[in-house]
Amino acid sequence: MEIFNPVVITAFISGVLGPISVLLVKNIIEKKRDKDPVKHALSHHKLITEQLDMLVDELKCDRIWISQFHNGGHFYPTGKSIQKFSLTFESVSPNMGSLSDIYSNIPVSLFTHPLNYLHEKHEILIPDIKKDDTHGIKGLCDDKEVNSTYIFGMFNLKDYFIGFMVVEYKKKTVLPEEKLNYLRQKSTAIATVINKFLYSK
Repeated sequence: MEIFNPVVITAFISGVLGPISVLLVKNIIEKKRDKDPVKHALSHHKLITEQLDMLVDELKCDRIWISQFHNGGHFYPTGKSIQKFSLTFESVSPNMGSLSDIYSNIPVSLFTHPLNYLHEKHEILIPDIKKDDTHGIKGLCDDKEVNSTYIFGMFNLKDYFIGFMVVEYKKKTVLPEEKLNYLRQKSTAIATVINKFLYSK
């Protein structure tokens, strides 16, 4: 049989090279799709959003939100980085407004006392805004009609302070230790998901 017979060549191309080419092109497209940064971000963010939605239902709270620390520019004249925080995730009940347009690019210097306390103690628990020590955040709670707030610091495996999770109630609500422990576990789990995303390629 002649190797360079046009019929044999055509059969080889259509029967062997054709399917292989399709598989190679498909593989290249799939790999490019896996590197899509938006798709990658959305899949991670979905996990966090689902957890917050679930917590709002379970705890019957009015709002849960997460803020993360980030670089927000540079000081003049040295160029030293300005540390800020922004709200990155939020879940609200139907009777509560959103904070997404308020907490964006906030310098950490404006909340030195509460953030230092949160960094050191890992949590700020305020069952009653009117009576309990608010560690410098009472004015914020008054503005949002919040009467109880529970704040949990979020840390990565190297103990870097990467953000915080806030649970808020319009009505004064004293959470029992069992629910506080549950929130501590959840904030740690969510911090792990956030950290995994931050270090992923």
